Amino acid sequence: MGSLEVLGSGASLALSLTLVCIPLSAVSLVVRYRRSHGISRMQMKWLVSAVAAVVLVYAVVITISVYPAGKAPLWLMVLQDATVVSFCLIPFAIGAAVLRYRLYEIDVIVRRTAVYAVLVAMLAAVYLAAVTALGWIGRELTGQSGTVAVTLSTLLVAASFQPLRTRIQAAS
Repeated sequence: MGSLEVLGSGASLALSLTLVCIPLSAVSLVVRYRRSHGISRMQMKWLVSAVAAVVLVYAVVITISVYPAGKAPLWLMVLQDATVVSFCLIPFAIGAAVLRYRLYEIDVIVRRTAVYAVLVAMLAAVYLAAVTALGWIGRELTGQSGTVAVTLSTLLVAASFQPLRTRIQAAS
């Protein structure tokens, strides 16, 4: 089996999973909307509306996209691009719900996101620096580089996770 066949099979599987997951996600949003009350329901209305629009556009484009690869007309390619852009409706709807219904308490979520983004960046830097340094030391001492440097670097990152997280949280 050639690499293009494997890639094609993977793309077909991904498309099939997407076609199953999108309606299931929409159903879960509708169920949550029906169970919500008051401000929560108003917030969910924004999100459900955006998701419904995305599902509708996506379903229409998938239904009419029966042309062989590379032979689709220009209007269909423009419509496919519009489908990708329609996914931007979801974060816009979330932003509208946040601003419209005064969900300004999201600072906790934003702070945690920032803490973990900085933490991941610092852990990646520690890992790369340790792999590079220990790999260089290993080549100088034994003439080989390899798994020892990676193993020690992984242990260093695991040991530094909690102290780094504590310091970053204290600084924020």
